[in-house]
Amino acid sequence: MNKLSARLYLGCVMWLAFSVLHCAPPGLCEGPIGPETLDPTNSPCTVDCECNNQRYTGYCQKNGVCLSSARTPCDVPGKKQTCVLQQKDEQSGCTKGIQTCQDDNLTDKYWGDCKLEFTPSTNEFKAMCFDGLDNDCDGKPDALDEDCQETCKKGTEAPCFNGKESELNVGLCKAGLRKCQEDNTWGICEGEIRAKEELCNDQDDDCDGQTDEDFTDKGTPCQRGEGACLAKGNMVCAKDGNNTTCDATPNQPTLELCNDKDDDCDGQIDETFADKGERCEIGTGACLRTGTLECKSNGKALECSATPDSPKAELCNDKDDDCDGQVDETFAEKGKTCEVGKGECRNIGTYTCSSDGKSLDCDATPHAPQTELCNNKDDDCDGTIDEPFPTKGDTCEVGTGACKSQGKFVCKPDGYGVVCDATASPSAVETCNGKDDDCDGAVDETFPQLNKSCTVGRGECTKQGLYICQANGSGTTCNASPGTAQAERCNGKDDDCDGAIDETFTNKGNNCTNGIGACRNQGVFVCAADGFKTTCNAIPTSPQTETCNDKDDDCDGFVDETFVGKGTPCTVGQGECLNTGQFVCSPNGAGIVCGVLPKQPQNELCNGKDDDCDGQTDETFVKKGKVCKVGVGTCQKTGTFVCSVDEKSTVCDQQPGTPMVELCNGQDDDCDGSIDETFTNKGQICEVGVGECLNRGVFICKADNSGTVCSVQAKQPTASKCDQLDRDCDGKIDNTSPTCYDWVATSISNLPTTVNAGTRVAVFCNYRNNGKITLSSPQIAFYRKKEAEGPAL
Repeated sequence: MNKLSARLYLGCVMWLAFSVLHCAPPGLCEGPIGPETLDPTNSPCTVDCECNNQRYTGYCQKNGVCLSSARTPCDVPGKKQTCVLQQKDEQSGCTKGIQTCQDDNLTDKYWGDCKLEFTPSTNEFKAMCFDGLDNDCDGKPDALDEDCQETCKKGTEAPCFNGKESELNVGLCKAGLRKCQEDNTWGICEGEIRAKEELCNDQDDDCDGQTDEDFTDKGTPCQRGEGACLAKGNMVCAKDGNNTTCDATPNQPTLELCNDKDDDCDGQIDETFADKGERCEIGTGACLRTGTLECKSNGKALECSATPDSPKAELCNDKDDDCDGQVDETFAEKGKTCEVGKGECRNIGTYTCSSDGKSLDCDATPHAPQTELCNNKDDDCDGTIDEPFPTKGDTCEVGTGACKSQGKFVCKPDGYGVVCDATASPSAVETCNGKDDDCDGAVDETFPQLNKSCTVGRGECTKQGLYICQANGSGTTCNASPGTAQAERCNGKDDDCDGAIDETFTNKGNNCTNGIGACRNQGVFVCAADGFKTTCNAIPTSPQTETCNDKDDDCDGFVDETFVGKGTPCTVGQGECLNTGQFVCSPNGAGIVCGVLPKQPQNELCNGKDDDCDGQTDETFVKKGKVCKVGVGTCQKTGTFVCSVDEKSTVCDQQPGTPMVELCNGQDDDCDGSIDETFTNKGQICEVGVGECLNRGVFICKADNSGTVCSVQAKQPTASKCDQLDRDCDGKIDNTSPTCYDWVATSISNLPTTVNAGTRVAVFCNYRNNGKITLSSPQIAFYRKKEAEGPAL
């Protein structure tokens, strides 16, 4: 019985034994070594790890039965030693390998699986990669062996690309070409273009399928220059590709004119015309008009916006009517001293303008004439002094006898007559009786008030009289009687004779104002001309052009009414610097400005706001809004970069999916970055069938994803021939051809090498009908192994 027959026989016996014992197979495991510790020998199996566990090493035979042996304990984890390979590995031609004490698959100190190890020299290795053999006994010949991936056949060329596979043929990325060198190694990859940092150049430099994506402002509107130099354009790539620049070309600055434009492009408008907008006057006198300094039509200077009024004939009115710079110049006596009245009525004043403005009037009023007294004055203002007293100055005598004296008539002290200035000697006590009792030449001289003016009553009831002698001569008394009281009027008089003047007009003398707005002036209440009321003596100021100053300059009852936006809401700044206020008057009063300043800019955060107030939101967070990925394998989720909670960076708005048990399906189900890693034989070479039905493929995933299966089926068997091949695939060579036998050499003549008689010759079985075997000329004679089976050929 040959080896194959013996194996089949042993397998049948083992299967029968298990069938009788009804021993259930262990559960399906994963990886090279299962978690069990029981002896799996002769157990039914489908994968090697059912026969290879923590205490036993083995494999699943082709007949579905475990072949295992007990592991040997070891003392130092990681220690290595040589070992004999299992039978399945010996079929590849290798018999020895290396095993490790408590390798990564074992939980205790036992020797691990015996594994192939092959370390040929460099030159040997390179040659072996092209001999069609599996020299390192790993089941992978030549190019299928990972160890040969970096070798090549001299003179060959191949495309190459050292970047990420996902970047190849995306954007600028493309493969290059490498040539195999004399030492069977690949040369450098020439001509390849790999991903690099994205530049702004209208190309996809980083090979991510997007062009210039890091330059988010590209194509957005922009402007350069100031004032008249301002030009608009779009943001385009800079020449060095490292950033963007505005493609607008500013206009050239020109000489600054006065035209409400920034001609010299320095950010200031009409700055060389510093007085622009200031208040100005044009004309003189009554022709004077007020305006503001504004640009001339040629833009080279300023001129006043006002137009002077036309001059008129000069009047006397304290104004320059003819606009010659002089006021009332044709009235030369104006302001000079003038007199009115005669005698005691004479009064001094100043020449002032008449009410019609055509002449001058003396502003003095003559004193009222009085009764002519003897006092060396013209009391009745007729130009003659003391004319009712013709004897004044004449000679006179006083007294009689010894009392008689000579003198001249002089005015009496009270002015009511003349008296001789001589004094008679007294002879008796003077009494008031119209006589010179004491002979002093004076009558009643001891009564000085006699015949003098006197008043009785108060206010307008006052009446004037003269002091006369009392009836008993002891003194004087006033001969007048008070007048009748009248209703009080406002006239500076005590009409009701109560000692108070204008007392019923209680606001007289109080402060008052006249006019509105800036024209309002302050005065006091005085009596009106009719005497029945009071009136304010303030004269309003002339209205002016309305400016923005919270005042009613034009005196129309409205404040700043020509500045219609004043007090309405306004905003300044942008982004988070935006501030809201109200329009208020500008400092020069020529217009209105917003009454608040922009808020201070802050460092830009990621929060959907323009913190640094440059008109852009979150612009420093270039990833925001772009596609992001989290997790690996089937856990990978696609989301969008959004702002982090602390607003200082961006984060992906997705969470990785939940890892699953790893299946054999070409996907990373457990999300550890490896695909089908628990199916270690996936992609390795596998064999199915025996004899000429033997077919080689690679292990691939099963349809239910539970494990791996060989990618090919066994070839179909054919009829047996006497050609040393197992064509019917039953594990036996030529088992159905009665004329095909094993042959032994009986002659050693003409053989290329020495062959001992009786040695089996394993060459092609070129069977012929005449029974002869011909290898090459000359022929060699053979005999059947058992002569009873036929004659010698």
